[in-house]
Amino acid sequence: MRGDPSARVLVIRGDRAVLAEDGTRLRYRRVQEVPEDALWAFLGRTAAGVPLLLAARAADAPDPDDGAWAPLRVIGGGLDAADAAALVTAVSLGRWLRDSPFCPSCGARTAVSTGGWARTCPDCGREHFPRTDPAVIVAVGSEDGDRLLLGSNALWDANRFSCFAGFVEAGESAEGAVARELARRGRGPAA
Repeated sequence: MRGDPSARVLVIRGDRAVLAEDGTRLRYRRVQEVPEDALWAFLGRTAAGVPLLLAARAADAPDPDDGAWAPLRVIGGGLDAADAAALVTAVSLGRWLRDSPFCPSCGARTAVSTGGWARTCPDCGREHFPRTDPAVIVAVGSEDGDRLLLGSNALWDANRFSCFAGFVEAGESAEGAVARELARRGRGPAA
C-alpha cells in the first residue's frame, strides 16, 4: 500500500495527531513525508477507495511538521465520523505496535505482519494481536428523568464531573462492572 501514490497517511505520536489548517479535520500526509522511524499499519480505505495508512511514531519523537499536535481526547469530539474513527483506531493500534515489540511467550522480538494488525514471533511461531479491553460507561438517571448521577475524580479540576465508567475485569459481566464502579465511586469525598 505504501507504493500507492494516492495513499494517505495518518501520523500519530502516542495519542496525538495534527489537525489540518482549518482545525476541523485531521492532517494526512503522503508516504514520502513520513519519517523513517514509523511503524506502519493499514487502517482501511476511504469512502472513495483511497488507502488509509497509519504511521505510528514514539510519543516524544521530534517532527519537522509545523502543525500543532493535539491528543485524541481534546480533538476527537470535533472531528467528523470518518476522521474520529481513523484516529481512535490509529491511537489504539499505534500504541500496541510501539509498546509490544516482544513475544510475551518467549521474549523474542516479533515482526509486524497482517498489515500491522498482528505480530509474528520468529522463534516460537506464535502470532499476537492487539489487546482490547472491554469497558462500560453509563448514565444513571432518576426515575422521573429529571436528574443524572455524576461522579468526580479527586485528581480532576473542581466542577468537572462525568458519567460512571470503568474496565470490565476478567470474569465479570458488564452489569457487574457497572455495579462495582458505582459502589467504588460512591465512597469518599470524590463521589
